[in-house]
Amino acid sequence: MRLSAKGRYGLEALILMAESGDSPVSSGELAGRLGISKAYLEQILVPLKTAGLLTASKGAQGGYRLSRPLDRLTAWDVLSVCELSLAAGGEPRADVMPSPAAQAVDELIVSPAYAVLRRALETVTLSDLAARTEEYAAISGYMANL
Repeated sequence: MRLSAKGRYGLEALILMAESGDSPVSSGELAGRLGISKAYLEQILVPLKTAGLLTASKGAQGGYRLSRPLDRLTAWDVLSVCELSLAAGGEPRADVMPSPAAQAVDELIVSPAYAVLRRALETVTLSDLAARTEEYAAISGYMANL
């Protein structure tokens, strides 16, 4: 599976938010940590907020926070918002009558593969990702705290 930049940055941004605990993190601070523009990051964060994965507060002390505990947010939750191919659901377009060959491909390949991928991504929580991030940071000596 290939993740888009939006999918990767979405996951990484939420991991960085997890490191900050309950404190809000500004999009500018996150963008700087991720090495991307604030405008590009907002294109990722706004849909995640709309999907209910983040909350936002305005003002000098404002920013984004996770809306649920880490163990209740999965990679599927994030990637199904950020990755257009996952959002399509592995289903054929409803406005087009698929050919018999397309129906066979969808039934025997696309739908089962999509179901396996979804189940796999639903088993990985942000808690898992944050813990593994800490392990890699400790091994490499990388300082990842906000």
